[in-house]
Amino acid sequence: MTAAVSSILDSPPRGRKKPPDPKPAVPEQTHFDIATDWIATQGALAPVADEGRLWAYRETSGLWEAIPPERIHTDIGARFRSQNCKKYADYKAVAALVHDMTACPEYFAGAPIGCMTPDGFYAVRGSEFTVSPPSPELRQRCAMAVTPADTDTSRFDQFLDQSFRHDDLGTSIAQQRLLQEIVGAALVGTFYRYERAVLLHGKAQAGKSTVLRLIEALFPPQFVGSVSPFAWSDDYHAAALAGLRINLVGELPADKELPAAAFKLITGRDAVQGRHPFGRVFSFRPTCGHIFNSNDFITTRDQHPAFWRRWLCLDFANSVPDTDRDEDLGERIIREELPGVAWWGLEGARRLAARGGFTNSPAHHAVLKRWRQSSDAVAEFLADADAVRVDAAAVAVRGEAYEAFRAWCKDNGRQALAKRKFFSRIEGLGYVISQTSNGYWVIRGIGLVPTSMT
Repeated sequence: MTAAVSSILDSPPRGRKKPPDPKPAVPEQTHFDIATDWIATQGALAPVADEGRLWAYRETSGLWEAIPPERIHTDIGARFRSQNCKKYADYKAVAALVHDMTACPEYFAGAPIGCMTPDGFYAVRGSEFTVSPPSPELRQRCAMAVTPADTDTSRFDQFLDQSFRHDDLGTSIAQQRLLQEIVGAALVGTFYRYERAVLLHGKAQAGKSTVLRLIEALFPPQFVGSVSPFAWSDDYHAAALAGLRINLVGELPADKELPAAAFKLITGRDAVQGRHPFGRVFSFRPTCGHIFNSNDFITTRDQHPAFWRRWLCLDFANSVPDTDRDEDLGERIIREELPGVAWWGLEGARRLAARGGFTNSPAHHAVLKRWRQSSDAVAEFLADADAVRVDAAAVAVRGEAYEAFRAWCKDNGRQALAKRKFFSRIEGLGYVISQTSNGYWVIRGIGLVPTSMT
């Protein structure tokens, strides 16, 4: 073979470049590798997954802030491009893995009691406040919208006096103190610990909506919800409560029955199930306060004490005529007196912490009694003096009492209970059903008014 032929054979084909020398193979990043690297991009402090969301600490605000899921997906897609991370499904899978790697259930439930403000963290220490600078260890996600200050609140005070005016001054004062403690507990995040919900009940144009507006103004919008208790049995609506500080519902339907089981579950500090849209099911314990506004009593068939003891009722009995209404009162209080209202609320939180319980309000008991009676056909029947005579020495034949109850329900547009439930409710109200010596079963403590049988 000549030298020329040998040179041709050793040369690469015309029109093609000589392939580069092989390089060492680089292992393709797995989803776990990408998730680990993405977590590292969030700073020295790793994010925390809790309540179905990912939270990262921000030095600028001193708060743990939620990272929207869609931002996580797009950020992963922009930062990491490899054979194992090039589709939207990959981005979601890596984001789900990030959540699993940083999960710390109920991390924020152990946060110190208090409220972050533009002036620092106000912590409740017994019956006193301490103010400290922001830090991640405080585990705060919500900051008050204003800095509390012991300033003039004359318009706000006048509004409270008008809303809760009562012939008995003690009742008026008790209602104002109860509202102050409710607002304070919401501000420092302890309301849920008392396993209560608040009903603002009363006449139209009596101040209920203004109270809700003032409370709403104390919090950033993302921590204020409006999730009706009638929707709490739905996973998506329940999930909307996660991470909130306060849930304010402007009006409740009077003709719909409250799902009592879901209500007691969510207000009872129990773990509940939720699901964000396009997200996974997660478990959490709701930690927000609930305040509901209603001109009418909420419909319920639950007469168990566990249901009724979960309520705090405020009575708005003083309707303001249109000619005397100040439509801009709430907004002027917000513009001019909100720091003082915040201070007023924190004073309520301090008193609540020192006492260990809410102020005993006569108006609360009166409203609750009317509500229970209106929701309980048997109790309302027994309270009707035209139908029943309550007397410790009286007796009524059990069967005749039930027929009188059925007739009363028909006359008053109420739905009669079945016979067994009627007798069970009678005993639940403290009356004794026993058999006489001649074999009749009677209810002791009530007598039937003769006209009720006609």
